[in-house]
Amino acid sequence: MNWLVRYRRLRERGVLGMNGRNAECILDLNPRAGFSLVDAKLKMRDLCASIGVPTPEIYGVVLTHSALRDLPKLLAERPDFVVKPNRGAGGRGILVVTRRDGDRYVRANGERLGPDDLREHVAGILSGLFSLGGRPDTALVQRRVVPDPAFARVSYQGVPDVRLLVYKHEPAMAMLRLPTRLSGGRANLHQGGIGTGIDLESGTTHHAVQRNRLVGRHPDTGK
Repeated sequence: MNWLVRYRRLRERGVLGMNGRNAECILDLNPRAGFSLVDAKLKMRDLCASIGVPTPEIYGVVLTHSALRDLPKLLAERPDFVVKPNRGAGGRGILVVTRRDGDRYVRANGERLGPDDLREHVAGILSGLFSLGGRPDTALVQRRVVPDPAFARVSYQGVPDVRLLVYKHEPAMAMLRLPTRLSGGRANLHQGGIGTGIDLESGTTHHAVQRNRLVGRHPDTGK
């Protein structure tokens, strides 16, 4: 079945694809001037602070390659943290450190990184390796959010989150995003996380999808 036939069948069934969503529901209904706010995590943090919405603390910002020499000092008192690109997308470039083992940084999957490994990752962020359009970027060092124990059975080594989609100022749909081994403990669907539909009336989850396939159990916990 070619892509055009699949596209038509999905349209006939009322399925909104990503391109249709972007063109018909986002670009046409949202002021272009606001895109720069939501595409940059630092600007979004400042916006949230201005309207009283709490966000995880940012420990520091690395702006230039020359500032990499100050990275050990910035992280000296931080046993756990998250490094992420300011203008990243799809979960790319996010590095979660859960604890320290001497001078090594331990990720959720047990992988250990040395100071040079971490410096190389941050340098990649600054060079635009993970940014929108491949442009030079800024690296953020942020507080690591610890998941509530209620999610332990259906989450793998990471933090789930709830995404609520609003259309013309009204809640339209919602999903619970769950980290997996495939996603590296991140909730991002592009990395292999699970998207679980939420009924807006009851708050109950109903079906789940991972990499375009329906799933009934978490692949790593079996729940």
